[in-house]
Amino acid sequence: MELNRRLAAIMFTDMVGFTALMQRDEQLGLQKRNRHKAVFEKRHEQYNGEIIQYFGDGTLSIFSNSVEAVKCAIDIQRDLKNPVEVPLRIGIHAGNIVVEEDSIIGDAVNIASRIESFANVGGVLISDSVHDQVKNQSWGFLSLGKFNLKNVDRPFEIFAVAEEGVEVPDPNFLKGKGEKVASLSSHVPSPQSPLLGRHKEVKDLVELLNKHQVVTLTGTGGIGKTSISIEICQHLKSEFSDGIVFVSMATLTDAKEVIPSIANALGITEAANRDLADGLVAVISDKKALLVLDNLEHVILAGQEIAKLSANCPNLKILCTSRTPLKIKMEHEYPLHPLPLPEPVEIESLRNNAAIELFVSCAQRVNKDFELTTENSSAVIQICHRMDGLPLAIELAAARIRILPPNKLLQRLNRALDVLTSGSKDLPERHQTLRATIDWSYSLLSESERKLFRRLAVFSGSFSLEAIEDVCYEDKDAAFLAFDEIESLMDKGLVVKMNIGGRFRLLQTMKDFASEALAAAEESDPILKKHAEHYYEVVKILSEGTQGIQQDSRMKLGPLEEANIQSALDHLLEKANAGSEDAQENGLKICGELWMYWHITGKHNTAKDYINSFLEATDNQDPSIGKCMALFSLHVATFTLGEMEQSKSVAARLYKMAEILDNDLEMAKGSFGLGFGNMFEDIEKAKMHSDETIARFRKLQNDYWLGFSLWQNGLFNLVGGDLERAKNSFSESLSLFIKSEDNEGKGCAQSGLALLEFIAGNLDKAIDLYQDALLAFKTVGDRPEQARVLNEMSWTYLANKNTNAARRYILDSIQAYQEVGSDRGVGLSMNGLAAIEAVEGRPERSIAIATAAKYYADQLGVAIEFGANNHGEIYLDNAKKALSAQEIENSEKKGSHLTMKDVLKMFENNPVLITEK
Repeated sequence: MELNRRLAAIMFTDMVGFTALMQRDEQLGLQKRNRHKAVFEKRHEQYNGEIIQYFGDGTLSIFSNSVEAVKCAIDIQRDLKNPVEVPLRIGIHAGNIVVEEDSIIGDAVNIASRIESFANVGGVLISDSVHDQVKNQSWGFLSLGKFNLKNVDRPFEIFAVAEEGVEVPDPNFLKGKGEKVASLSSHVPSPQSPLLGRHKEVKDLVELLNKHQVVTLTGTGGIGKTSISIEICQHLKSEFSDGIVFVSMATLTDAKEVIPSIANALGITEAANRDLADGLVAVISDKKALLVLDNLEHVILAGQEIAKLSANCPNLKILCTSRTPLKIKMEHEYPLHPLPLPEPVEIESLRNNAAIELFVSCAQRVNKDFELTTENSSAVIQICHRMDGLPLAIELAAARIRILPPNKLLQRLNRALDVLTSGSKDLPERHQTLRATIDWSYSLLSESERKLFRRLAVFSGSFSLEAIEDVCYEDKDAAFLAFDEIESLMDKGLVVKMNIGGRFRLLQTMKDFASEALAAAEESDPILKKHAEHYYEVVKILSEGTQGIQQDSRMKLGPLEEANIQSALDHLLEKANAGSEDAQENGLKICGELWMYWHITGKHNTAKDYINSFLEATDNQDPSIGKCMALFSLHVATFTLGEMEQSKSVAARLYKMAEILDNDLEMAKGSFGLGFGNMFEDIEKAKMHSDETIARFRKLQNDYWLGFSLWQNGLFNLVGGDLERAKNSFSESLSLFIKSEDNEGKGCAQSGLALLEFIAGNLDKAIDLYQDALLAFKTVGDRPEQARVLNEMSWTYLANKNTNAARRYILDSIQAYQEVGSDRGVGLSMNGLAAIEAVEGRPERSIAIATAAKYYADQLGVAIEFGANNHGEIYLDNAKKALSAQEIENSEKKGSHLTMKDVLKMFENNPVLITEK
């Protein structure tokens, strides 16, 4: 039978308080209901509405178009304001419905009902679908935000009709009534294949997450914990309004890396005066979000940090997967058991068993002709039993169907399962079985493939084919085998190919097995040495790529290779600590090459830790190129972190060492560092060092360093008041960076020229230059410089009397400064908010916020100026002039109790320009 479908505008109405009124005054209640009905029918006739149903104190009706539906709703509310008044809520949505004899059904009906339930008395709320159809009418509308509606797939933006005679709710009216849509993008891997046989577990875990703040899914390796957690994320997309973030811990080696990994997923970087855990709490705060921490068993000591995060973020739910529970107070453990094992039954019934279904599905991926038959079913059942129902083990076994039928496969599994030499006898039986499965896979490899597989253990995270060829083979003649052999390992399920172009990784269980095999073959030291040598070359490519035309693409290489670069540094540091001067020198050179990458990515504390560790690793204090390179990297890190004395001292040490080595390049870099080292103490001395630096780089014909030296010179002359010379230096710097297509350098020079235009009063030109600089920094992903430029743009807009733009940019600046952990930057931007309040005529708020900024800076031990070059002080002075002494004192007292979070809450209804990271 064909269904009667149509597109319609659906209206729900509801009389508020009708039941209570009937109990209190039945006559008045009936009078109001009759009036509602009379008005309802009159207006529906006027606007061609079709009344579907009266139910108690509510109604359901439809219209052929949204314009007539909204007109009708407006007139109904206006009519019902006259005696006898009827307190009515109205909600309207447009969508497809199915019309039955005396009713209508469909998702659109459900959505309209939900919107009506959100409405205020005397108001008319409409969905975004209706708004799209009526927004060109002469009516006013107020957006109340986007919301996830129960049992509805997509979020809806809800609008209030703002017309005379219709009650318009406060913009925050819906707060607490529904789940506002996520303000952060979710980060969840896509399922690699359908999840089989785990529907009950998913349902149970969803219910547990509704009741408990921390849920840990436990079970042996390969049991399917990750797949289930990804499936849960798909189920709960609409439940967490601030997003779902999935963080894999599979590549970590230390519990101390857990918090940094979470921070990295959320875009939070290191700060000199803030613990990363505190940064997480500050960013997550009271957001309603789900954090999935996958593969925690090898970093289980991070449990207490996870507990602290949970305790300080009341609306955060945390789902962990681990082989063992975290054993923290708020944790609720859910043990995951193997798939139910099949019994010998009829073929059709057997296909309903999850373990069999998984085996057949995986086997058909490698052999499309494979079918479960009466002849092979017995062997398949036994294979699933031999695998103990573990999904990973079943998948590995099924992968062999490409070359072996089930009965032959079963024979090999019998032999492999009896050889448990890779694991201790006191380990759980299922752990031994999984290890035996991997051992069996290893036994199927050729000798050359075995050598490759075990050598892959030295990689951390993902790795490229070029890295495999360079690290795992003795020479280029042997490396030609890499392509075929890595493909063979993929075919056997031992290596995973990633979606990121041409990269691979080992599952953690495979990596564990490969590491043992590598140690047993006594190959660890030579392969780790080759690994470090390879990634030194990668670092040099990355370093060269941060200069000029390849800058954008090479900066994207960094995050892919970071884990392996860190592993190389760790190996070299271990050898240096054991007395190897070669390892020390190579480690220092890597640190030196990474100076710009570490600066752009905000990893200044990482730079400090590695460089200081390498410098202290041996007693050798002789000057060397590696030490010079690393000292410059250390200078940049300490200067950026605000450690001025140490930065100056490091630059002086670099200059002296370079003099001894008679190395012109390193001497020039040392002079560059000494310029910044004296910038805040003796600007004339800083300019002297800057002039020396420029001369040295001109002599070396090094345009890259010359560009930055000229930029530095422009800054020093700007501070010293020689604006003409500053402009010349910035302009020459920009010319060099444009020629080399270096976005980082262009951004620096453009922002310097913008500041000069600001000082000259050419505000529109300053804004244009700042926009160019912001784009340049966004292109290379330099979030710290984006934060600075956003702050300076705000002051420029404020000087141009555009307070709305100034506020948007300063709020985005605060967000960026929080992400990179710059407490000083946050304080500066809070002062910007104070200045904006003063200009807009709110002197009490201005003084309170400025006071809060001062207390914030004092507590964190950072110095803040009021705006760029102190010009912001004028705004605060004007605010004080508008108040009495008592009012100023009261405002300062209030500000002394405001936290940074309190200040931001004062502006939470203001739109923020979200700058891409």
